[in-house]
Amino acid sequence: VTFNIILSKTWYFAEGTTRDNTKDGKYEEWLCLQNPGSTNANAHITYMLGDGSNLTQDVVVNPRSRNTVSVNDFLGKDKDVSTFVESDQLILAERPMYFNYHDWCTGGSDTLGYGI
Repeated sequence: VTFNIILSKTWYFAEGTTRDNTKDGKYEEWLCLQNPGSTNANAHITYMLGDGSNLTQDVVVNPRSRNTVSVNDFLGKDKDVSTFVESDQLILAERPMYFNYHDWCTGGSDTLGYGI
């Protein structure tokens, strides 16, 4: 089996949410940044919120490791967000999201970012 691993210095995620309320249920959003290289990767994350504002976060991904970022912890509750990740090294980026809709429907989704 052969796998093609996509690495990029820029990653885009079109959608995500940290909603946690009685109407919408509870959502957990994460960013997983993997650095297969031998040098620290300095990643700059721009969160583009539904109200038009942006927040930024800088994280370091050690060589040959992964850094898992809690979007909920950084942004807080009830935020709809698109995300742009840029790094000074080639990395892999994915966005897992888990949900609990009033204990009726639970699950998750995961997407690889759009890297260019």
